[in-house]
Amino acid sequence: MRVTATSFDDAWKKLQAHPVFGDSRWDGSLHAITTISARTSLRQFYPLTSKARLCFARSPFPFEDTQPACLGFSPDGRYWVERGLLFGGESAVGKTTSDPDEAVRELLDVLGRVAHRTA
Repeated sequence: MRVTATSFDDAWKKLQAHPVFGDSRWDGSLHAITTISARTSLRQFYPLTSKARLCFARSPFPFEDTQPACLGFSPDGRYWVERGLLFGGESAVGKTTSDPDEAVRELLDVLGRVAHRTA
């Protein structure tokens, strides 16, 4: 599903309200991390999914300035942070956790370190 939105809030609501995968296990894992992410500074970004990852960009579709890390998720409730380029290139996977709050905190930490390096 492509999320097309006119505002950040609209994008978050659409992603949280509509099934993306049509499988309650996958959609449940995605819902957990979108709900937590929407309560953080990640709200400044437009959310998008890429395979089994929740990613973030500064613009709506066609997504521009995608962030250099995203949240991976699985249908069995495992989450991890992937660092690197969203489309193409190499990426590194962080530790896997069953706690979506922990995964979101790790993502915020990674994105914060990247922001400080480029500032």
